Amino acid sequence: MKDHKPGLIVLGLDVIEMEGIESLEILRRDERLGATPIMLLANRELTDEEKRQLDGNILQMLKKKSYSRDELLSSVSKTLSTLSH
Repeated sequence: MKDHKPGLIVLGLDVIEMEGIESLEILRRDERLGATPIMLLANRELTDEEKRQLDGNILQMLKKKSYSRDELLSSVSKTLSTLSH
């Protein structure tokens, strides 16, 4: 991955070993990935503090349980298409 800059990062907020917010902060500080658009997936409602931390840092947020795999892939595809124009 060090040689590849993705067009979009899909980040799960409910990561077991590291909080999703912490992951996002690390990504934003990364020189190569910091400006990469992020689509966030979450299983739960966000707290007010999490919403403040995310403000302006994510492109789109999806609730994991409300999307099927195909709907998620379609959303990622549409987002990438929008970003490339």
